[in-house]
Amino acid sequence: MKSYTRYRLLDEEVLCYIFLSMLVYVNGEEKEISGNMNLYELLDYLGITYREVGLAVSVNGEVVPKSEYKNRRVSEGDSIEIIHIVGGG
Repeated sequence: MKSYTRYRLLDEEVLCYIFLSMLVYVNGEEKEISGNMNLYELLDYLGITYREVGLAVSVNGEVVPKSEYKNRRVSEGDSIEIIHIVGGG
């Protein structure tokens, strides 16, 4: 759900958007999340521990490098795939 507020600053009207929540798809399942979240925060919100090895995330079909997790913002309607690789014998 997106809402907005108008502010008037020095004869200029500024439209400020306040993102309360938004819908995204995580591994095909619809999720409602905070509207101001990056991938690293999303993993934490979902209870997924960040790991250098054995974890991959793609957004809208594009694999996101781990170095970008804290910079990549999640957007309304994004399709996010989270893959955990588990080793064992």
